[in-house]
Amino acid sequence: MILNDLEDALEATPFIPFDIHLDHGKVVRVPHHDFLLFNESKTGVVVSSKGRLHIMAVSHITSLSHRDKEFNGAGKRPKRR
Repeated sequence: MILNDLEDALEATPFIPFDIHLDHGKVVRVPHHDFLLFNESKTGVVVSSKGRLHIMAVSHITSLSHRDKEFNGAGKRPKRR
């Protein structure tokens, strides 16, 4: 699920910047976990990137990717010690 992948990407330690791919082809960069906010019901997302605010519905997110690979549920965060 995209929501789970978003939460995992935000909580990753160390944080790795990632891209959000939307169903209409737009790509939004998330440079730091502090630059993304969910609404209360986690159906919407606000991302601050390159001096702009991007407001999107989670249902329009098709995938997440790092510059070199895509998330597909395999990119879980490492266990804490």
